This record gives sequence, structure tokens and C-alpha cells, in this order.
Amino acid sequence: MDVGSILHMKEGLGETSYARNSSLQKKSMDALKHIIVHSAVNVYISKTPTSFSMADLGCSSGPNALCMAGDIIEAIDEKCSKLSQQTPEISVFLNDLPMNDFNAIFANFPEFFKKLKTHASRERDIHPFVFLAGVPGSFYGRLFLNNSLHFIYSCLSLHWLSQKIVNEEKVDAYNVPFYAPSTKEIEDEVQKEGSFIIDHIQTYEFNTSSGDATKDGRITSLAIRAIQESMICYHFGGEIIDTLFETYGRLLSESMKKEEIKGVHLVVVLRKSG
Repeated sequence: MDVGSILHMKEGLGETSYARNSSLQKKSMDALKHIIVHSAVNVYISKTPTSFSMADLGCSSGPNALCMAGDIIEAIDEKCSKLSQQTPEISVFLNDLPMNDFNAIFANFPEFFKKLKTHASRERDIHPFVFLAGVPGSFYGRLFLNNSLHFIYSCLSLHWLSQKIVNEEKVDAYNVPFYAPSTKEIEDEVQKEGSFIIDHIQTYEFNTSSGDATKDGRITSLAIRAIQESMICYHFGGEIIDTLFETYGRLLSESMKKEEIKGVHLVVVLRKSG
């Protein structure tokens, strides 16, 4: 399976779209954003460039795509205000695979700029100049010019490397490039590769339960569907999708009734060595 040309979050605004089923991702991002924002501000302070460039690798579509960028821009603007410095021009590059619904992100640009302007007006009379651009392509290949970025972040993306309603051969042939490494595995790989130094690494647990296992199972199932539907349809065909995720949601609910299921995220802050 050529994942790069197939994988994308479920487009549009329908019931099974990523835009309407990414609340779990937003909850995770909100829980961890203080680390990302703090790291970005520290990078800016250490360099104080007149223009600051950053990239979101795996931005997806939906309402979450611009959230982290907005938080970082506002934090840098506030820091500059406190230091009586001019806020730098800021470039934000939004990256995802070519099949991602970039048009849905672009449609949110006017509201994004309006929010930034409103925030800036509370701090001072001017607001930072911000340039936004979409960059389609796999982040496992080269995307940018040498030394053109000050800060890069990626949320819920780096894990990318199932009643029998399909035949066994198709199940055995379905290979999803998904891997969840341990903290030690990441530390060992970073040290072995040598290009970066780990500034911060920490595992976070978060509770996804609302107290209603039936509801939580359905929400989680829809969230996973919005992410993986494109690959599953390509491999198995679209006729199994509704039944598959209805069953998956029911099984999740049954598990959630028996035990608390927590999400786990690994946060890593890297700095270029040398």
C-alpha cells in the first residue's frame, strides 16, 4: 500500500469527518501545548530573529490545524511586548500528505487572522505579520530549504511508520505503518543518529472518559474512523466501513465499562546538536 498517496483524514464536515471527530486530539493538544509553546518562545528568545519560521508536520485538516500555530504566535507576541521588542514577522508552514484537505485549512485563514488581530489589539496597537502556507508531502522526505526553520512541531503524527467481514488473506496483507515506541527507544535512536540533543522527554497520561462508556466508545470509534477510513477503504473496500466501526465502537464501550482506559502521549523536545 502506497500510504503517502492514500492516507488522509476524512474530509468535509459530515458526521464521520475528521473536522467533527477530532475532539480527542484537541484534548491531547491542549494538555501538552504548554511544553510546545514554551519551547518555541525559548527558541525565539535565544535567537531574536527579525523573521521567525516554524512548521507543523502532520497538520491534518479540521479545526485543530491552526490552533497550535496561533498559540505560539500569541505567546511570542506577548513575550516581545513584555521585552519592549518588535514582534518578528512569522512564517507558518502547514505540512501533511498530498491527499490532505488543505482547502479546508485555507478556508479558516480569515478567521485565524481575525483572532490574531483581536488578541494583538489587547496587547498593543500593532499585530505581527504572519505568513501561512501549505506544504504537501511526506515529512520522511525533504520538505524545506537548509536551515530555513527555527522551530518544528508535530502532534499525534509520528506514530505513522482489526467479526470477520473480510477474507483472511486481506487481513493478513493489511499493513499499517504504525509504531508506538518506548521512551528508551526514542532516547537510544536520537543518541545513535546524532543530529539532535534531547532537551525534554516525558510521558503523559490523560483520561478520555466522560463517565458514559457507550458514548465514549462511539466518540473514540468515530475519531479512529476519521483517521483510518481512507486506508481501510482502499484495501478492503468501502462496503465494510459502517459495520466495522459500529462493531469497533461497541467493543470499545464494553471494554470501557470494565476498566478505565487512558491515553498515553510521549512529548519530546529536540535541539540541533553542534
